Amino acid sequence: MRINRLEKEFRGRNRGRMTLSVLRAFSLTVFLWICHTSAFSQMGSYAAYSDSWVDDSAPANIVIVGSGVTQDHSNYYGHTYWVQTALASPSNRTSSATSYKTSSSDAYARVETSLALDWNDLGDYFTQSQHWMCCPYMGGNPANSPPPSQGCYPSGGTSSALKVGASHAYYAYASSVCSCCKYDIVPNCAIRCGPPTVTKAGNPGCANYVLRLQLWTEVAGFTTCILGSTQLIEALAADNCFDEVY
Repeated sequence: MRINRLEKEFRGRNRGRMTLSVLRAFSLTVFLWICHTSAFSQMGSYAAYSDSWVDDSAPANIVIVGSGVTQDHSNYYGHTYWVQTALASPSNRTSSATSYKTSSSDAYARVETSLALDWNDLGDYFTQSQHWMCCPYMGGNPANSPPPSQGCYPSGGTSSALKVGASHAYYAYASSVCSCCKYDIVPNCAIRCGPPTVTKAGNPGCANYVLRLQLWTEVAGFTTCILGSTQLIEALAADNCFDEVY
């Protein structure tokens, strides 16, 4: 009888320990589930992306811009978000930046980095972003990140590609009024960006030809002509028109 009673006590103690272990494992699973899925469980509330474009608002200082964004419009769990973004040129010039950190209920983190335009560095510009997150339920402390630490980790990565090229078009002298010279594009000049006529101030007279340079960008097969990048260079003769692209 005594042996049976001891056996029952032993089984009862083990059952309690097993129950406690299961509860601890369940609690940890719940915390992990909250931190890994809460940012993505609100349909339409979370977004992370990279973007890139040419800023020609200051024609004398044109720049290629790369941007990274993380937003969570339903940040009910108090996650902290920030973004690290890097921009690389075809010749491996690089620029990078890190955004501010935000844990508001309508969290929005954004950062931009840029490279100065170089007419000798045309081609594909790549923007890459790491979207970081700290989960308070896992003990995440934004002050300790990066590199990855307990409760803080990159929640994902995004990228963007921007092709930058230039149109070279020749124009022949057509007419002049006062000191304004008018030029018509030469025949068979098939380029992405180039109007049929251009004007240029004569100093003191009009050149026989002008070469017109203009930047353009291509994203997903669509070309955008960059208006602020136009240059007119006087020329003695016309050469072949072409789009400079790599």
